[in-house]
Amino acid sequence: MLDVHPPSHTPHGWRDFFVHMATITLGLLIALGLEAMAQGWERHERRIDTRERLEAEVALNRHVLADDLVAIRQERGELEQDLARLQAVGGGISAPALRFGWNWNALTDVAWQTARETGGLALLPNEEVSRLADIYSQQHLLDEAGLALTAGMTRADVWARSTGAQPDAQRAELLRLSADNLAQVAYIEILARGLTKAQ
Repeated sequence: MLDVHPPSHTPHGWRDFFVHMATITLGLLIALGLEAMAQGWERHERRIDTRERLEAEVALNRHVLADDLVAIRQERGELEQDLARLQAVGGGISAPALRFGWNWNALTDVAWQTARETGGLALLPNEEVSRLADIYSQQHLLDEAGLALTAGMTRADVWARSTGAQPDAQRAELLRLSADNLAQVAYIEILARGLTKAQ
């Protein structure tokens, strides 16, 4: 807050009055300039902080995605083996022991959400925000696909452990669920490739 004090003595003419007004004006301009510099520096620091947090989060997600891709390749192989086993089983024979497990580590978007809610994105150039928005949008689709596969694997696991189902019906449903899960794996792989290119 700026404090402007009245003169300690009464001006004795126009010259004293203009000197006094010039002094006040100069003092106000200096104060406003310093305040603008401080605000500019603060925006600069926030921009750097926002950019560093977002870059760190994208880098972390890149490593998590690499681990998830290893898991998805393993899952593809297991689902292909499960389908082959199920197709080899004849009618009236209960389904062989199958493994419907799935390990998915979700990608984080805490820095992105924080930057959106605190106005940090407004400090970054539009091109950078657009690139990051594409990354996080693709990441969101990938996480949704991973969760959908988790649900599909859970349904398949429940059917594989179902003891009350007729063997033929159980086998048919497990074939359908395994094929659905394999299609979801392919979809995740496509999304992951797109995200890898965007990063």
